[in-house]
Amino acid sequence: MVETVDSLVLQRIKYSDSSDIIHVYTSQHGRMSLLLRCSRASHRVATSRLFQPLSLLQLEVAVSEHGNLSYVREARSLMTYESLAFDCRKSSIGIFLAEVLGFVLREEVGSESLFLFLQFSFRFLDAVPTGQCSNFHLAFLINLTRFLGIMPDVGSYVPNSYFDLHNSSYSFVRPMGRSLVPDEAKAMVALMRMNYRNMLYFRMNRAQRNRCLDVILEYYQTHVPNFGPMKSTDVLRQLFD
Repeated sequence: MVETVDSLVLQRIKYSDSSDIIHVYTSQHGRMSLLLRCSRASHRVATSRLFQPLSLLQLEVAVSEHGNLSYVREARSLMTYESLAFDCRKSSIGIFLAEVLGFVLREEVGSESLFLFLQFSFRFLDAVPTGQCSNFHLAFLINLTRFLGIMPDVGSYVPNSYFDLHNSSYSFVRPMGRSLVPDEAKAMVALMRMNYRNMLYFRMNRAQRNRCLDVILEYYQTHVPNFGPMKSTDVLRQLFD
């Protein structure tokens, strides 16, 4: 059976001399692992840009009904990025977020709203001026929690309380497990309001931005099974003063 799916590329892995495995997220089927046949070295090179991580593609997929890998029959770009693949800061953000998505998008159940969020997000990153994207990865990770069902409950905040990362709630008594001290717990309330429209107005230096990233990644590690370890954060931490 042949099916047409809109997809976001997560990862490409060499499978053999004549084929690669493409991991994609689709609105119809969630995460899919697909066989991409590369009969010649020139064909592998020709498809390398098309199947880069975060590429938005329309795929014709021959769906296997016998437990074998489905394979890509044809691929067309849904859009061509103007800067995401060529701007070193944006591409570093993209590599990091593709790695995050590889850990969190494991379900083989599609979500149209999640796919539309991902599509909008990376189109926005491609279009926004480089000088205005320093907080994009934070805004993305914060808003992604809503689609994953793990959005922190900051509505229960009261002054001088701790934030319990495991239970996603505030408490006057310091929790036994992972938690944020009162100053950081208060900052969490403001951070959760960040989105693509207002992220420019969150003024942070590199150390503050990296601390926010550490807290968010720790939250993901607490709520997403087998999340990490991340390999792409080191470069990201050196960007944006």
